[in-house]
Amino acid sequence: MQKKLTVALMATMLAPAAFADSGNVTISGYVRAGVQWKNKMASNAADASEVGVDGRGEMAFSGTEDLGNGLSAVWIVRQRFAMDGSGYDENGKSRDGTFGNDRAYVGLKGGFGQMVFGRGYDNFNDGKHDQFVVMGAGGTGGNKNAADGKASGTTVFGRPGSTKNMVRYNSPNLSGFTGSLQWSTGEDKTATTKATTSTSLRLDYDAADWDIGAGYEKLSQSAGSTNTYNLTGGAKFGDFSAYAEYQRKKEPGNKTTKAFGVYAYYTIGKVDLGLFAAREKYSFNSNRRSILSLRAAYNLSKRTSAFIETMRDKTTNEDSRNRFFIGMRHAF
Repeated sequence: MQKKLTVALMATMLAPAAFADSGNVTISGYVRAGVQWKNKMASNAADASEVGVDGRGEMAFSGTEDLGNGLSAVWIVRQRFAMDGSGYDENGKSRDGTFGNDRAYVGLKGGFGQMVFGRGYDNFNDGKHDQFVVMGAGGTGGNKNAADGKASGTTVFGRPGSTKNMVRYNSPNLSGFTGSLQWSTGEDKTATTKATTSTSLRLDYDAADWDIGAGYEKLSQSAGSTNTYNLTGGAKFGDFSAYAEYQRKKEPGNKTTKAFGVYAYYTIGKVDLGLFAAREKYSFNSNRRSILSLRAAYNLSKRTSAFIETMRDKTTNEDSRNRFFIGMRHAF
């Protein structure tokens, strides 16, 4: 009996060694808010002149657990919300309050890379070098071009969008080279149509002072397929950095949209300056779209900054969309 108790005690003491449990939870995010002015855009009633308090916040719960033998479990639940109680952020995007409305996934990470399942940012990585708080490429969704024949997507480049029902693989970093492959499906299948699916591939090389990358995405819908190609690249020169981005999108009906943009940033002490300029043209008409955004931020600390951003978005035969935002941002 005594021998059995000794064996059981030794097994209990050795159990933690078999499972290298070092799980942890990290809470992170940011809040940003300020006063925004938008001019009247007669051709788009949704952009009527207004001045108001706008903003957005984000909170993320994430963690890892060491499973031993170089393998870890990874997970994240990330939530975005409006700062003014309206349900919309400063770019007019709906923040419905659903928990995990931005990103939520679980998966495994090891020497092979990382595989996750759930909801997350797509890996197409357009807007890779967009460092604007509000009015960079992701904030250019105000001009509606449906009347011009543009079938979908009103932003120029844009930050990666949330993707539901996704499976994603991220490769390990191989001397600066990284890659990712993602597949996702919608929940819109009917008796006569298939569900929407999206497949995207991204390859990047990131050196200390320069980088280059390319992405491809195929969105398959009942109305046809949309194929998008993206190229990015740029370099840092001390306190100055410059990047370029090109994107080509071919939509159903043989409608092609091409966009080219540049980003430039310069740091002077605690002040960060930025410029974003882009041009978009279409195969289905002679219209052109031009965007110019400027920013200046003063870093009060590593986590807190005050900033001013302004943007002019003009499409041929449409009123320009002008915006001005002054606010603060704090990360935690």
